[in-house]
Amino acid sequence: MKHCKLRLFIGMLLVLTSVFSLMLPAAAADGDPLHYIAFDSEYYDDAIGNAYGFTDTEYIKVDGDDKVSGAVRLTFEKSPYKYNGTYDKNGFTGVFDPYLYFPLYEIEEDIKCEDVGAVVMYVRVQNKEGHELKVNNEKPIMYFATDEHPIVTGKGDFLQSSTGFEKDSGEWTKLIFQVKKSTKAWKGTLQLVRLDPFGTSNDDVDYLDIAGLAMFSDMASAKDFDCNFTSLKNDSSEPAVSSFSLGTAFACIVAAFGINSDVFKKKKVRTAVAIALVAVLALGLAACGGTSENNVTPTPTPTAVAEVNPEDALNAEKLVKTGTDGDYEYEVYETYTKITRYTGIELDVTVPGEFEGLPVKVIGYKAFFRNYNLTDDTVGITNLVLPDSLVIIDDYALAGLEEVVTITFGKDLYKIGSNAIENCYSLKNLVFTGTNLRIIDSWAFSGDRVIEQITVPEGVTEIGNAAFQYCHSLAEEKLSIPASVTTKGKGLTFACTPLVEE
Repeated sequence: MKHCKLRLFIGMLLVLTSVFSLMLPAAAADGDPLHYIAFDSEYYDDAIGNAYGFTDTEYIKVDGDDKVSGAVRLTFEKSPYKYNGTYDKNGFTGVFDPYLYFPLYEIEEDIKCEDVGAVVMYVRVQNKEGHELKVNNEKPIMYFATDEHPIVTGKGDFLQSSTGFEKDSGEWTKLIFQVKKSTKAWKGTLQLVRLDPFGTSNDDVDYLDIAGLAMFSDMASAKDFDCNFTSLKNDSSEPAVSSFSLGTAFACIVAAFGINSDVFKKKKVRTAVAIALVAVLALGLAACGGTSENNVTPTPTPTAVAEVNPEDALNAEKLVKTGTDGDYEYEVYETYTKITRYTGIELDVTVPGEFEGLPVKVIGYKAFFRNYNLTDDTVGITNLVLPDSLVIIDDYALAGLEEVVTITFGKDLYKIGSNAIENCYSLKNLVFTGTNLRIIDSWAFSGDRVIEQITVPEGVTEIGNAAFQYCHSLAEEKLSIPASVTTKGKGLTFACTPLVEE
């Protein structure tokens, strides 16, 4: 009888072990990243943001490659403006210190510095037909920022790639950045990384394509990674339990039967073990049949009827013609006009409310971007008044106006686009005169260093990611967000607190 009880105890212990083994998560395969972003949709065109040094960013599809389906492309442009005294062979400024930011808070889970041993980026440099590349094993640098070290200072908080771009490559390159655990700034939760693709300015590169970013626990895993981002996306739904867990569970149950074979002569024991067996099998089937947390499709909830988005109506209209009027270049649509370029050098600018009898409703992409006097780049717009008719300020439309102090927005303004007013280093005053503003897109005011207070108007419903990041003088309590905001992005005031010197 004593031995019988002992065997029964061991059997039940094995059954319980099987239950707990099913709760173990599936282990990551060797070489799989801890975290990754595959730049395979237009979403990441906006998420990448903040490209600088006379560049554009856009999402491109990649055909004929089973590892990459899309990438973010930086287009390097020549500029007629004097900038840091750097000129290329044609008398224009070359690409001076181009860089771009990767907002890691876009990843759903926090990334702890302590977990990361290496970072991989999958990139390529391209040129236009007939344009020779002069890249000579340039080794990119990656800067990083964390919640405990928010400012990218350039003082020991960077990693250098062990690989670089080769001349005339045009092929995908795996850049590997080894994390130096001894770096004082490498602690806390990662928020942002910045990639400086070239160590020096380069006038001969037209495109830089970035297909993905991945993080690993060690260098060995990073070196083994084959950069197959398409495969990562396709295999992203892992079973909730590993095959090892299921194997352990069934082995324990079989062992319980074997050890207690004579005990099963008792009806109560057979019933108890049978119930336990059914429970374990049900748990296993549920775990295997379910999807991982990252792939759960939430049940849609009824939503209120949204108000009409005027941007959709404007985008639906056909372009009629283009025109110029003094310092303005514009496009004429069926019921409105769009400013596409301002070429003036006035300090105090009031934007016209109409051209050719039609109201100005859009200021287009980069229309005022880095507007300077061509002979003196320290002179630019200091006061900008926008018309009441204006509905949309497009992406980058007013970016880089480094001398502007005050911007006055008109009554009909509905949307401030992505990066629309970024890097306006002297901007102190935002004057909102209307009640129609609904959307402040991602990075809208990023890098506006001296602004100390922002009151978002009542009626705004959506503020995108990092809309006010790197506004160094903006204290969090000086940012007023109304109750009307129902969609709020991450990292709104990232790096707004001045860095305390160590």
